[in-house]
Formats: sequence, structure tokens, C-alpha cells
Amino acid sequence: MKAPTRRAIAYIAGRLLTGRDASSVFDVETADMFMFSGTVSATDINVFDVDRGGFVIGSPTSGEFSLCDLDDSSFLTLRIGDGKVEGVDLESGAPYEATVQGDTVTLFDSEDGSLCIYTVCR
Repeated sequence: MKAPTRRAIAYIAGRLLTGRDASSVFDVETADMFMFSGTVSATDINVFDVDRGGFVIGSPTSGEFSLCDLDDSSFLTLRIGDGKVEGVDLESGAPYEATVQGDTVTLFDSEDGSLCIYTVCR
């Protein structure tokens, strides 16, 4: 999964799992802040990544979201589970999983084995 898509998934996971509003994610590894806006709910995801000017949109079907990153035309699935979100990056076929503890989102991307940590900021 590409780094901008990872950040968007971290933002979406943070909002879905905490139920709190947020305006950005802080990438702990790079020490960069990325701004987001939009809707994240159990029935609609429509997120705008301010820094790259791209949208991630999706809606649920049979308990699973079908997401599209409109900036690079990639597709993902996303399921909400026991304190986590998980899915598959359909471009690479690689699964991912994100967990949230407080404001910290830990995302494992199996495509390259990376473990990314973000802080969701209000």
C-alpha cells in the first residue's frame, strides 16, 4: 500500500474506532502532520487528504467497505472488527490491519511488512 493511502486508512481507522472527530494524523516515523477532512461513519466514508488533494471514498456492502483512493485509482476493502479495522489492498493483494489505543493508530501493512504508527489529532 502506498504511504498516502496508509495515512488515510490510519485516519479512517482512528475515527471509526474511537467515534471522535479528527482533523489530521501525525506520522511518528517521519514526524510529519497530514491534514484530512470529511465524513467517516459506519455508513459512509468520504475523506479528503488536504496535503495531496485526493479523496478516499466508500460505502459498506455486506458489512465490508469497498474503498477507492481516487488520487491513484487504487481499491481497498475495510472491515470493522473487535477493536480493529482490517482489509486488503486490492492492487497488491496484501492484507492490512490497524488497531487503535487512545489516539494512537498502529497499522501493519503486509505488502512490505511495515508497521506504521500514527497519532490522530483533533
